Amino acid sequence: MSVRVKYGLLGVFVYFVFLLVFVPARFLLPYIKGNLPQSLRLADMSGSVWSGHLALLSMQSGQAQELSRVRFDFSIAPLFSGRWGYALSLQGPLKGRMGVAFGAHTVQFSDVDASMPAATLASFLTAARNFGPSGRLSVKAKGLLWGPHSQGSGVLSWRDAAIVSAPVSPLGSYSALFTLRGAVISYHVKTQKGPLWLTGHGRFFMTTEIFSFTGDVSGRGARLAGLVQNIGAPDGHGGRTLTFESRL
Repeated sequence: MSVRVKYGLLGVFVYFVFLLVFVPARFLLPYIKGNLPQSLRLADMSGSVWSGHLALLSMQSGQAQELSRVRFDFSIAPLFSGRWGYALSLQGPLKGRMGVAFGAHTVQFSDVDASMPAATLASFLTAARNFGPSGRLSVKAKGLLWGPHSQGSGVLSWRDAAIVSAPVSPLGSYSALFTLRGAVISYHVKTQKGPLWLTGHGRFFMTTEIFSFTGDVSGRGARLAGLVQNIGAPDGHGGRTLTFESRL
């Protein structure tokens, strides 16, 4: 490689770094907004394309609620696969960390480790308002690809789960191994501990918002046992088999 070419490449690299460090972060907004669900908004973006902060908001009936304060730092590694990526650190009701990389029509999430109060769901999921959930939700995933051909897997946990209509609180702690393929999320639920024992599997169709479940449920204690006896059919082991499909 000639000296002229080397200096040329060095000049391109220096110019690229200059853009990252000095170009205001707000220039990222049009691209990022195109990949956000309609219920989420960004605000208070500051810093540069290299590093900065922003607020992640949920929108419900025209009202904004802050979900998280996000710090973003540019990542070099995604460039080698033709993507533009950042390491994110989240503080607030939604907290944790993850990597995110943007492609032409996809968003790649990596090393996801985040959690939030279950009650926060009511701020951006209408269906959650009717149940008044409490406890804490967490999600961990090595890699999730969001786009025309979405894919990935991870674990969703609900610790000290409770809903306002339940006669006992908390009902228990649960985990669900999920797999994302296209517009369908398949999941398998198991109980970690608690008076309401639940195991089963189902699917969520994102395009139609139809949620299905097939599994067994049993309750310890007179109040829960009596409630469980009113649902499903006997499973032959003292519990009940439950199958349903509903739109969220």
